[in-house]
Amino acid sequence: MCVRVETEYWNEYQGAKTYATLMPLLKHYTDLQERVLALIGSDCIIGDFACGPGLFSMRCLGEGKRVFAVDKSKAMLDHFKDNVSWRGIFPTQLAIAQGDLKNIPLDDESVETAVCMNALYNNDDPRKIVLELVRVAKNQIIITGPKPSYDHDVLLESSKKDFRESELFYSHKDMISEFLEGNEKLKKYHMPALIEPDEVVSLLLENGCSSAEIKEDIYLGQGYLVVGLK
Repeated sequence: MCVRVETEYWNEYQGAKTYATLMPLLKHYTDLQERVLALIGSDCIIGDFACGPGLFSMRCLGEGKRVFAVDKSKAMLDHFKDNVSWRGIFPTQLAIAQGDLKNIPLDDESVETAVCMNALYNNDDPRKIVLELVRVAKNQIIITGPKPSYDHDVLLESSKKDFRESELFYSHKDMISEFLEGNEKLKKYHMPALIEPDEVVSLLLENGCSSAEIKEDIYLGQGYLVVGLK
């Protein structure tokens, strides 16, 4: 049992490393980060919920923000911590916690902007997560996810093109091949989103937001971005 658990953890940690290495090479991913950063504006305290290996958190820190980052995966967070340990980031700038987004370990209105990117679609209770995001945010909530009409092949083909054009293609060729093979296999397991963008908007408006709207398509037209203001 112990060996199995350690193997699972190591595989997940390696997956976090692959994700953190390759996702910044994908234009649809970096474009999403830029759009969300632009929406955050002057807010200084950011909650990055479902932060994974901390790619967006690091972007926020680079913009002078303070970040509270939460993810349920210990392996993802360990990779995040390993990454920041040699960057000289002060504890006052960044707090990292392992936790369930259905019960975020923060007091009410603890962050100015709550960000949750591409996490609702694979959670068994996405509505509860939306309510938690409203609770912990003081100013705004930013949520992204796949549209009901999501086409996995569109992003997969775009990813292949971005990898081929990257300067890191040859030095990371094996990692890229494994990443793409894994994504090919994921197609058969892709499930429809359990919550649609219109319902996200309704939940925000019914639970403390003065306005909420679907701002723009993301991920090459395969995703949505919702912003709620309190």
